[in-house]
Formats: sequence, structure tokens, C-alpha cells
Amino acid sequence: MSDEKSFSPEAIPKPNFSGLPLNYVDAVEIVSTTWDLRIFFSALAGSTGDGLRYEARSAVVMSMEHAKALSHGLAKRIKQFEDQNGSIPWTPKPE
Repeated sequence: MSDEKSFSPEAIPKPNFSGLPLNYVDAVEIVSTTWDLRIFFSALAGSTGDGLRYEARSAVVMSMEHAKALSHGLAKRIKQFEDQNGSIPWTPKPE
């Protein structure tokens, strides 16, 4: 008989996020490298004579595998929101 226990992701305790700072952002830049994805978040901080001024808020670096999982999770949550509240208006910017 084996002493090995089966692994269950549901059995892992969830981290406590209560002490983390919350940052509202309204601008995102995404950069990819051979190994990872980097997401830079910023917020509109005002305007100058030259245009809008943004303030960097935070950055996240993750593996491409984690980025794909994040993409799936975001799509699922957005669909749930839209199912309950209606379509979110959004027009993509041309690249």
C-alpha cells in the first residue's frame, strides 16, 4: 500500500489578500518576452500642455502559462458579469 496522497488544488488554503493595497488603473501596457508576459498598470494623473499625464501604479510579470490561465479566468468573469448586467461597451483601438 502506498503512503502517497493525491493532490487536490481545492485543498490549498487561499492567501489572505486583506492587507494588500488596491490600485485603480485605467491604462495598461502589455509586453511579452521569450519567457514571460509583463503587464504595466498606470492611472490618469492629470493633463499638461502636452497632453495627458499617467502615473505608474504597478507591474506584474508572469509565465506565458500563467498568462493564458489569467486570460481564461478574465474571460469567464467578464462573461458572468455581462450575463447578469448586459454587454460592456468597448471599441478596440486600432493597432
